[in-house]
Amino acid sequence: AFSKSIVLRVFTVVEGEAPTAPGAAGVAPTEVKVGDDEDDEQSTAMAIHSMDEDPTRMGWASTCSTGTTGPTPAPHQVPSDTDIIRASIALGPKYTAQLQVKGLAATSTTPKPASTTRVAPKPAPKLFSRPQTLQTKPVTFGKAIKGSGYGASSNQPWSVQQAQQSKKLAAAAKAKKGTIALGADPPTQGPSVAGGLQQFLFDVQKSTAPVVPKAKSNEVLSKPENKVHTGAITSLVYNSAATAIITGSTDCTLHLLRCPVATHKGDGKAARGHSAPVLSVAVGLAAANPLVVSGSRDGCIGVWCPAQREAPFIMENVAGPKDVTCAKFFYQDRLIVAAVGSQLKFFRYAIDLGGGDLDRMRNLSRLSVADQYRTDAQAVTSLDCVNSFLSTIVAWSGSNRQLGVVDIGAQRTVRQTEDAHTRAIHSVVLAATASRYASPPLGNDLMHCCATAAIDKTVKLWDLRVPGSIQTLSSHMNLSQQVGLCFSPCGRFVVVGSEDRSAFVYDVRAGGNAQAVARLPMPDVVTACSYHPLEPVVALGTASGDIRMFGV
Repeated sequence: AFSKSIVLRVFTVVEGEAPTAPGAAGVAPTEVKVGDDEDDEQSTAMAIHSMDEDPTRMGWASTCSTGTTGPTPAPHQVPSDTDIIRASIALGPKYTAQLQVKGLAATSTTPKPASTTRVAPKPAPKLFSRPQTLQTKPVTFGKAIKGSGYGASSNQPWSVQQAQQSKKLAAAAKAKKGTIALGADPPTQGPSVAGGLQQFLFDVQKSTAPVVPKAKSNEVLSKPENKVHTGAITSLVYNSAATAIITGSTDCTLHLLRCPVATHKGDGKAARGHSAPVLSVAVGLAAANPLVVSGSRDGCIGVWCPAQREAPFIMENVAGPKDVTCAKFFYQDRLIVAAVGSQLKFFRYAIDLGGGDLDRMRNLSRLSVADQYRTDAQAVTSLDCVNSFLSTIVAWSGSNRQLGVVDIGAQRTVRQTEDAHTRAIHSVVLAATASRYASPPLGNDLMHCCATAAIDKTVKLWDLRVPGSIQTLSSHMNLSQQVGLCFSPCGRFVVVGSEDRSAFVYDVRAGGNAQAVARLPMPDVVTACSYHPLEPVVALGTASGDIRMFGV
């Protein structure tokens, strides 16, 4: 740092003479004082310029603060490169003048060399130079970082590569889970995939009956505020993903109960649209927001999506004054088959999701008759069909105690049994419809089995390939009204409702007139039941509108 007033002492050397030290006799240094005034600044510039114009005079300078003189070179000493001093003089805030003494030559008495090579000055050190020990290297981490995969050997877009990677990870996770067995450890054989659906293999030898009440779920369902219906539950079914239970009731409503019940605290939605008791409900194959079809005593077929809205997409009278006793999805949700009087009617349908915010009232959904089949019965009381794969077989029961099997593709009756029971049949269930995921170990034998229930206190098992029944179950009580009937996904158990406020579980492996292996107490007559498609859990609906659940 320099003060505002600086004295420059310039010592001149005449060519051919020895340099004289400062302060020697006869030699007076030339002083240039630099100050703040513009005149001083101008005089300083003139003094420096006059030295550069005379080539015969060469000199060197030193800078110092006021009253201080720099080092003096000895006589006959040639100034080195370090003696070339760049003096930066602060002339004020506007600009800075630089004084440089340059072109010094040797001034000794010895002969001057022919040519003199000037040594280049050393470069000034950088103020903020990087230490030589540090090197520019990429940042590293303690473990390898997974790349995005973009720019790999594949030429597909990044989004496509990510989708494929997600599918591979999902498939690996499913394969790692293995199979599911009812009430037992999973077998070593992994799940098979057919038609895009994962099929779980149930172990018949180790599966057990659902005899233990689901305490938490039943506690939630027993609360008055969580009561599902005010009337009798006529139909109950799980959806294909087992995330909800859909019920129909004599109170003219449908209800969607979210599962697991204990987790959702009895949460659900009610759907209203029928003007008479709902006699049946069935669910489509979709895992998310599946469609629901209902049949009612008002002669209407309703198509709903309770997860999205309470109002039906379709509510159309197809039977006139007659009842629609049963309605189900058929041929992988492409058709709807309904029992209308003495006929089996098949319908095509189209769903319009509405016009959004621009047209909230729009509903172009429609239902049209595709085919129909007339039976010999006065009224068809129940029907069942396989919807999880493309099957054209429909099993039906009539009020005249008939049991029939129709191949609608060939438009013919495959088998018809007269006097299948001693009294009217109210329920028929195919074993293959218990779960879309189950691949029973009994093979094709179970695919041809069905069960019928009548008000003669019996349930009969049938092999559709032979004319007579193969087994009779009669431990329960059923003499006056419809009770629930369902198969377990493993095909080993049959659950039947009873009028003595209970449900009976039969093991069909016993053969003959098998006895019940368990009796499940209920608060009222069990009018509907359904097995969980993936777990050993059964849900039971009663005539009082209550639901109870049992497991292992």
